Amino acid sequence: MLTSPQLLKAVTTLCLVCVQFCAFIQDAGCGGPTSSGSADSFSRSVSRYGLRFTAALLSVLAIIERMARDNNTNKLLNISARLNFNTYYVKQLEKFCSDDKLLDGDKKTPTSS
Repeated sequence: MLTSPQLLKAVTTLCLVCVQFCAFIQDAGCGGPTSSGSADSFSRSVSRYGLRFTAALLSVLAIIERMARDNNTNKLLNISARLNFNTYYVKQLEKFCSDDKLLDGDKKTPTSS
């Protein structure tokens, strides 16, 4: 599973987002927001990190589920179920996978001129 360069890159990206968020929180904790403008900026930054984390996690989940389908193995599906245990990401993942299928379909179908 970790021999897949695609999965390894996605997991590395997920870890990078987490490390960057930790550094951001540490830096913010030293000075702390002092004005309402700073508080708004802090809130926007946290929201951006949340979106980046969600995108990275969805990418990891999509790759794991694709590998599970291709290899027909339940162990990978168990990993996916544990990461998404409360089905919080199900709708987002389904949308991500359907968009991915549409993109794959566009690449495979030749255009007639």
